[in-house]
Amino acid sequence: MDALKDVQNKDTKRWFHRLSLQSVFNGLAIVIILLTTIGVTTCLFEIQRLSETTRLLEKSFSKLQQHDSNIFAVINGKMKSVQKRSILPTYQKYDPLSTKEK
Repeated sequence: MDALKDVQNKDTKRWFHRLSLQSVFNGLAIVIILLTTIGVTTCLFEIQRLSETTRLLEKSFSKLQQHDSNIFAVINGKMKSVQKRSILPTYQKYDPLSTKEK
């Protein structure tokens, strides 16, 4: 009878030991998955925000390029009419991701 009781205690201890290790690993896996999901979601929102900002910048540059009018500037204390020049030549398009330097 004592031998049977001893075997049951060992089996129970092993089962609890495995259960606790398994639950620790499962918990760590869940935490890693959650952190990865949060990181990917944050990156996607940042990419969307930056692409919207880039689109607005491109729109602003195209408006500045199209708007060609005289402006007045104070030069040496006198008001003078100055021709406003476009930022980019008309044949170039604005590419925010371009790495070319002039």
